[in-house]
Amino acid sequence: MNCTRVADPLRHLGVKIGNAGPMANNWGCENTAGSASKYVDKVTTDDNGAIFVIMSKDSSLPTAIQGDTLSLTPYQDAGTTIKYASVGKLTIYKWLCGSTIGTPSTSSELVKYLPGSCRG
Repeated sequence: MNCTRVADPLRHLGVKIGNAGPMANNWGCENTAGSASKYVDKVTTDDNGAIFVIMSKDSSLPTAIQGDTLSLTPYQDAGTTIKYASVGKLTIYKWLCGSTIGTPSTSSELVKYLPGSCRG
């Protein structure tokens, strides 16, 4: 998968993310058809640049995370998610990762597999 438009800001926290964001599922790293890899079923994005990774149901994964959704959400400050209208005008303050679409949660078994820099 090529996640250029999303991965650059992820790798360079604090760098502006362009002049405008693409629309949902058009950031360049999506796989909405399914079977993205052995452990990932789908990768989707929303208008605001949040990334949603839907885990596969492969039997080698822990049962608790099979089919779970990992969300990676960009924030403009400590508590405010970046909105589409602000893409390119703000820097990414942080990424918050978790297991619930919309408002990342760290209550899932999936939290053990999150990057340390991305945990709430």
